[in-house]
Amino acid sequence: MASSFGKILALSKHVLLPKVNLNNMLFFSPSRSYRQIEVKEDGNVTTISGKVFEEKVTNYAQRLNQNDLCPLRSRGIHITPYDVLILNQFITSEGDILSQAETGLSRKEYFKVIACVKMAQRANMLPGSERQVDMHGTEVPKLNRYLTRYQIGSRTPIKSRGLWYRKRYFKVGDARSVRDAPRVSRKPLTDNL
Repeated sequence: MASSFGKILALSKHVLLPKVNLNNMLFFSPSRSYRQIEVKEDGNVTTISGKVFEEKVTNYAQRLNQNDLCPLRSRGIHITPYDVLILNQFITSEGDILSQAETGLSRKEYFKVIACVKMAQRANMLPGSERQVDMHGTEVPKLNRYLTRYQIGSRTPIKSRGLWYRKRYFKVGDARSVRDAPRVSRKPLTDNL
């Protein structure tokens, strides 16, 4: 008996198991199951049971490219800093951004999500752990802000912008998130990003 167990151990050292990527396996099961808790009372006995049931809604965003593993790019979803319901899926409850391996996003989409989440946090649309202080270290009040690419208070306003042909502009927004976002006009993107 002991010798057969030793042979099995010796054989198991040389057995190669196939590598399985769990992220790819999750895409093959589109149905979601939930548990419903039922409480039954029979006299002095209370029975709590959980029943598994399938979700009835099946109209999810369909994949445009079945071979692409990135969930945003494969469905043609372009995010902006105002898509807080989508961005909320990529942060924790404290406002920390999840890693690229946890989200399953491609490298380009992951950096776009990081830029949009930080801009939404600085505009007070998402919870964030980053303190908002100016260059001198004093706390900046929480006001309405728009397209805050840099930290609040890290840039000082230009007092005199000068003549119209020598104006200096601040870079507003993030070029990565704007480049692929849907646009209303055919006007080309400016250098002010």
